[in-house]
Amino acid sequence: MKMISLLFAIGLVSVPALFWVSRPSSQNEPTYKQVAIGIRATEPLREEHAEIRRQLRHVDTLVGSLSHLAPQEQKNTMREVAELIGYQILRHAGEEEDRLYTAVDRCAGNAPHRFTASLRHEQILVARWLAELSIEAGKTSPDVTVFSRRADRLLGLLEAHCQTEEEVLLPILDQAMTPEQFRREVMEDKATVAKAPPSIPWAKTFAEAKTLSKMTGKPIL
Repeated sequence: MKMISLLFAIGLVSVPALFWVSRPSSQNEPTYKQVAIGIRATEPLREEHAEIRRQLRHVDTLVGSLSHLAPQEQKNTMREVAELIGYQILRHAGEEEDRLYTAVDRCAGNAPHRFTASLRHEQILVARWLAELSIEAGKTSPDVTVFSRRADRLLGLLEAHCQTEEEVLLPILDQAMTPEQFRREVMEDKATVAKAPPSIPWAKTFAEAKTLSKMTGKPIL
């Protein structure tokens, strides 16, 4: 007993690592789950986020290079930036709407006002800002300064969005789900979900709606 107390004191062992935690059973949760040090149910999604961040760092580098390019190269790079962000973010957003946010809301009690409401609205803002970016890049003579500022603003929002998911939403699922349950309910068949374009978030202008429709393949309703 003294040895266990000593291990607690120096931080080598924690209570969750030693005990099985019993929780009320339900249709969606196992009766018992093991809380293990260093093992998080959401690790696969965190790895996906890391890859998205790597892609966005590349986009940030492209944006930073715009002022040093010739006019035609600037135009080509702006279009590349908009397409890269659109592919990464609209695809990921569709998966989140279908699986991640639904799972978090359920684990948070399915309240009338959804726990994920603010992050869902952030996705709408991301879509609007991405549409603005794409419209600017598609102009005959796009404004590099305007484009760069909008791109920087969008990249900042995306980074904050990812951090909020990882620091607020994913810990809820780490506590509520086993790795197998998370894989089955959130990660499984993601390839199938990715093939289905996400619904078009609200656009402020018809031009934005047309741009988002072209990106997602969804008709304008």
